Amino acid sequence: MSGTEARFCVSWKHNEFEYYTQKVDSFLLQEPENYIKFRKYIRNIIDWGKEKRLDEIRNSLDSLLEERENSLPASQPAKSCPLP
Repeated sequence: MSGTEARFCVSWKHNEFEYYTQKVDSFLLQEPENYIKFRKYIRNIIDWGKEKRLDEIRNSLDSLLEERENSLPASQPAKSCPLP
């Protein structure tokens, strides 16, 4: 993204060793309709990420922390960081 153009790409993990990236769209930010369309894409992603997906990520991190705590000897407690 520059001050005049934005490119919207999606990346995903195909398998354990392969990742892909695909260009979805490009936007000329000086054009009002392009700016609005780009903003809509980004806002939808943020809305998706801050609700159900964020809860799923937090639950996964909690599970990893519990698993780590259970695998450590009692004399070596796990360190945790507060959630934002």
